[in-house]
Amino acid sequence: MVTAFGKFLRTIRVENDLILKDMADTLGVSAAQLSAMELGNRTIQDSIVQKIKNMYKFSPEIDVQHLADISQPSMKMDLKPANDKQRETMVMFARAFTELSNEQLQSVQDLLNNDRK
Repeated sequence: MVTAFGKFLRTIRVENDLILKDMADTLGVSAAQLSAMELGNRTIQDSIVQKIKNMYKFSPEIDVQHLADISQPSMKMDLKPANDKQRETMVMFARAFTELSNEQLQSVQDLLNNDRK
């Protein structure tokens, strides 16, 4: 399944009249690697995101890093600075998040967004 990041890259390619291989060469990766990133089968490195930001022009409202973040096939978190309660909460969430309804997920997002304001 094409990810949000993949859809964004395809839009850039269409707007710049590029094929996958052309963009991959420009970014310094193989066409297979770029395709795997688009499909959510490969980690999207920050260096790739930065190259895209520097090489292509797009609307400033587009948060390329966010698109890459939500398209990652897996996430790794450093829990060294976390206390026991934070670790417990993270583990509980990691085990349960795929079973939460969209309504429950929206509630969690709202809670987290309100705490950041």
